[in-house]
Amino acid sequence: KKPLRRIGEDTSSWLEWIPGHFVLHECARGKWGCGCGLGTVLSEPAPESVIPRSIATPSVLAQLAVGKYADHLPLYRQARILERAGVTLPTSTLSDWMHQVAVMLTPLRDELAKTIVAGDIAALDDTRLEMQRNSKKLKAKRCFLWAYRSPSGETVFDFSLSRAGSEPLRFLEGMRGHLQGDG
Repeated sequence: KKPLRRIGEDTSSWLEWIPGHFVLHECARGKWGCGCGLGTVLSEPAPESVIPRSIATPSVLAQLAVGKYADHLPLYRQARILERAGVTLPTSTLSDWMHQVAVMLTPLRDELAKTIVAGDIAALDDTRLEMQRNSKKLKAKRCFLWAYRSPSGETVFDFSLSRAGSEPLRFLEGMRGHLQGDG
């Protein structure tokens, strides 16, 4: 057996949000191979990422989510803000990241929903939305966002394509308390 010798390196990058600016970090990881001609190559593992094979750090994902949901900034505007800061990312990438954040937060959402359903009182309201389509030929589709809130402030949003009473009944299944609504 011949000893391994360094034959190159792989690099990993990750983007971090530090209030006021973004920082792109890079990490070089050595690649090692033997001179035996068998093609054996070993590489140091890449740093773990919250979204596999992504440069997004928790700080960037939190900034995007706050921008989208608290500051009402659509992702295409956030992409322009990133570009002015020297970071070019397609809106589709930001959208994929927000989807991954939603998936990661699903257990938290489910626990909040259980807390609301287990309570003695909950408030309910719905908001009509126009859902965009991926085709210019199709009109936007009407959909609904239901907000459920406990007296202590836990709030869960539930999306549906219908305003039928079966939607809140599905969400509130098992609730034995009082429900406050505006209609």
